[in-house]
Amino acid sequence: MGSRCRHLLFGRPYVTDQLAMARMPRATFALMLALMPACATAIGAVVLGRVPTAEELCGIGLVVVGLLVHVSPEAGGTGQPALEQTAG
Repeated sequence: MGSRCRHLLFGRPYVTDQLAMARMPRATFALMLALMPACATAIGAVVLGRVPTAEELCGIGLVVVGLLVHVSPEAGGTGQPALEQTAG
């Protein structure tokens, strides 16, 4: 049973990430990967009732700010944030 659980915990998510990365634009995959901790924190708060600490909320805030101010190289230096380029 332990080896089956280990396979599900470590093998499947890695393979799923690799398949998604092959099919999605890089900017979309990077955005989803960067937002994963925020989603996990929200699910933990709702489902498990675990209230995040101030440090965790600050870290999530820094990631979101970083995503908002990042300028994608594909934007050609126009100053267009990567989030707007991914959405459009």
